Amino acid sequence: MKKILKYLRENKILYIILIIIALGFPTAVFKKAQGEQTTIVVAVGIDKKDGKYQVSIQSANSLIKPMDSAKEAGGEEQKLEVIDGSGLSISDAIHEIEIKTGRHLGFEHCHLIVMSDSVTSENCKSVLDFFYRKANITLGTYLISTDESAKTILDSTNKAQNTSINLLQQNLGFNKTNYASSNLKTLGDFFNEYYMASKTSSMAFLKTSSMEGVEGSVTQNNGESAIFQNGKKVAVIDKNLTYGLNFVNLPKISGDMVLTGVNDDEIYKNATVSVKIDEGEIKKTISVSPESVTINLKIQLKIEVLEVINENNYIGNNLGSENFLTETLKDEITKKVQTAIDDFHLYCKENKIDACEFLSYLNAYKNSDYKNLTSTLTEEEILNRTKISTQIEIYCFR
Repeated sequence: MKKILKYLRENKILYIILIIIALGFPTAVFKKAQGEQTTIVVAVGIDKKDGKYQVSIQSANSLIKPMDSAKEAGGEEQKLEVIDGSGLSISDAIHEIEIKTGRHLGFEHCHLIVMSDSVTSENCKSVLDFFYRKANITLGTYLISTDESAKTILDSTNKAQNTSINLLQQNLGFNKTNYASSNLKTLGDFFNEYYMASKTSSMAFLKTSSMEGVEGSVTQNNGESAIFQNGKKVAVIDKNLTYGLNFVNLPKISGDMVLTGVNDDEIYKNATVSVKIDEGEIKKTISVSPESVTINLKIQLKIEVLEVINENNYIGNNLGSENFLTETLKDEITKKVQTAIDDFHLYCKENKIDACEFLSYLNAYKNSDYKNLTSTLTEEEILNRTKISTQIEIYCFR
């Protein structure tokens, strides 16, 4: 050994090369696989009962078993595993799950948080803030509210055929930009809206209902959305009002639309027409006068006609949209979009909810009219003077 050390001292270049090799050697090869020391969490459910938080997590560890374990499973489909814990605080509940699994919980891959009414009936901002600051959940994590147990929702997604980590929200029937779907918001969206002047936010809502021929209750996506003020759920709006919410608040939009009773002198005779919004862009500006605050929406929709069912004649699909997107059909689409926006705006005014974000836009609008308006009127009085002006342009999708 002494001879080797003496040789290295006399050959400094070789000595330096050995040090570089030692420093650059990938030490990770000696570490355990992530799944062996960490529970990989892809979804979280939060409930509260008898003063205790009940946290459920969906673990993806069973999907990333080593090759030998996969062979032993005989090619059977692996399911996401739901594990739960409870405690007086979120951290206590998480600690109980870690004791059960014998592993640290890793939330870096979590993309879905489900909260029940027992949590959202209070200010849930502090709960979400804990997961962001302490558990390292990303701002891109989707949020869902429900009147059912959050654990039940996670269990139900395990029963779906598609257990892909990236598609759990699709199993629940959600799409972020589909106007016909509930308004799927992220954790970052919630925080941004919480700290804006309106202090009003929204998220997708799953409702429990009965279904003919099915024993017990069924939780399903009916296209509803939950409205929050100051972090607390104050209302649930139906599918039609959610249409209006999405047209007012989303910058891009897509989805299917069904129109009934369409009539003209050429093609349509009391027809039911299915169309698809392939590309929809919405630009929003605000204008202020001494009497009112107006949000101006410029909506551009590229439409594809999917299917036409006339009174006594099924025309079918793959029609060639340029032949069927008549001025009459454009008017019907415009009317449906306008009605959805007007109904949602009226609902907000009647319930004193600023889900259209008038106050947030007004707060950023610093001119003399803004000062005159805010110095003489209360927020409630300002909301009573709000208007929405729309310019809807419809094009054929090619």
